Amino acid sequence: MHTVEYDLGATYGGLYDDIVAAIDSLSLAPYKLEAYKKKSAIADEEKHSFEQGREEGLVGIFKTRFLKRLESSVEAFRLSLRRALTFEETYKDYLLDRKVVSSRDFQRAIRFLSRDEEDDIAAGSMADELDAVADAKEYIESLPTVDLNEYELRRLSHDVEADVKTLKSLYQRTEPLAAKDGKLERLKELLAGDLKGKKVLIFSTFKDTTRYLHRRLTQDAKWLKTAGSPHIRRIDSGNHPEERGHIIAQFAPVASGAAEPTPEHIDILISTDVLSEGQNLQDCGILINYDLTWNPIRLVQRNGRIDRIGSTHTEIGIYNLFPEKELEALLHLIERLTDRISTIDELGLLDGSVLGEVVHPRTFNTIRRIRGEDGTVLDEEEARAELAGPEMLLKQLKDLLNRDGSTALTALPNGIHSGMRREKCYGMFF
Repeated sequence: MHTVEYDLGATYGGLYDDIVAAIDSLSLAPYKLEAYKKKSAIADEEKHSFEQGREEGLVGIFKTRFLKRLESSVEAFRLSLRRALTFEETYKDYLLDRKVVSSRDFQRAIRFLSRDEEDDIAAGSMADELDAVADAKEYIESLPTVDLNEYELRRLSHDVEADVKTLKSLYQRTEPLAAKDGKLERLKELLAGDLKGKKVLIFSTFKDTTRYLHRRLTQDAKWLKTAGSPHIRRIDSGNHPEERGHIIAQFAPVASGAAEPTPEHIDILISTDVLSEGQNLQDCGILINYDLTWNPIRLVQRNGRIDRIGSTHTEIGIYNLFPEKELEALLHLIERLTDRISTIDELGLLDGSVLGEVVHPRTFNTIRRIRGEDGTVLDEEEARAELAGPEMLLKQLKDLLNRDGSTALTALPNGIHSGMRREKCYGMFF
């Protein structure tokens, strides 16, 4: 296990501290409407406190999401800023039309913002900007009318406008930074240096980051020549299953059991966690985690794609990219937000607000051990995953229910089943 450091402060042109502070200062008012309710309009104090606590937890989760994407890549962070800015600007316009997000709509708000991870919007397209605005308007128009007389409208409008100003400033100030991305340059140095000529699998949590990396690497003719002209492909949830299988066969023909050798071979494969389970890629002996994985089990799953029986590699190389000086500041802020979220959860106020995993305190120690190149941490996490299997499945089920609620279940037609009939075999399997 190897730690590869880069200077996040240099990447963000000295703006890093300002960016983190600005994220922390966001009110995200549209997602905590109960905080703006007039005392005279509160009929049930207990219900009001419950809804307000749940919304505060949701806001904390959104902020940790911004920070995760900030650490992932300039591109992923700026796309998050643009989506949030589009939504809040549209929300501000609708305030005059008596359209606001009520507390009972927070689950739908989660699904709207959770597009961050699987959204296909590419930077710089006017058509995509219009699509984003249309999506935001469609979402808000689907919400029930709320009586604005029950809310402190002036304070609500002020906080929304403040968020718009902050988001717009961050988006404008980070515009030139993608051209001098220190993290990307560190990756290029690694691929053209110690890992030149080797088959490499690169993982990122976010689709936006994988597409950004693929674009920047394949369009840099000078670097490609220095790196030995590697053939680079990417995989994410946007690939058709057949295309995905074809790419895997080109990247790991032996392990994937390709029927015939493919004329083209892939040297560098960039992927999201769609490849973190169920694939044999042990033709490859080098794995790079481009961004921090806030769920340690994912590290085990990623490593398991190349560290498998039948590998011809005597050693598996795992490289983790970590920001040099700013990691602790980033972790401390996320720890503080997570502590706040956990407190709200312990009070029973966060039963429905699910947006990605809430970072467990143990995760921070795991990240620090990985940075210290402690290879035993993967074995420990693998053992924990095996012991906690049923618990993890239960959590996934609870997350599904919280995310989609009873709507998805009641929409299922009666009698969904599958079966197999064999002669001289009796019984049924469900």
